[in-house]
Amino acid sequence: MSSRWLSQPGEKLLSSEFRVSLNKLKQFNTQSQFQKAILGYIATQKLHPKEEMRLREMFNMFDINKDGKISMDELVQGYMQLCSNPTKARAEAKSVMQRVDVNRTGYIEYTEFIMANLQINQCTQKEVLKEAFEFYDVVR
Repeated sequence: MSSRWLSQPGEKLLSSEFRVSLNKLKQFNTQSQFQKAILGYIATQKLHPKEEMRLREMFNMFDINKDGKISMDELVQGYMQLCSNPTKARAEAKSVMQRVDVNRTGYIEYTEFIMANLQINQCTQKEVLKEAFEFYDVVR
């Protein structure tokens, strides 16, 4: 079985990162608009350049046709790498798409992908949360 994620001998680390990313996408859940706004701010304003580069590479692995967004079919192909059961892969992809596609375009856009893959410790740093709040605070 040939795969763009597993085909190179030196790509075991990428394969591991790919698996971690799939799991983060699966676990992503935002309850409120405020939560989405904070994650969006962090994803677009506060991401460390090395982390952004790593996540861009990971996003590009999913974005097979290079149109700048991850389609349902591309997501299914990713999950097929984990389970090789088309029915299960499609169910996982559908569940992920419902949670991660926060603006309901039918695709996972780059910012949404970043939001779902953020390191949790970045999101909870007090100064980052304060900056994000101030960014959106129109009353001050």
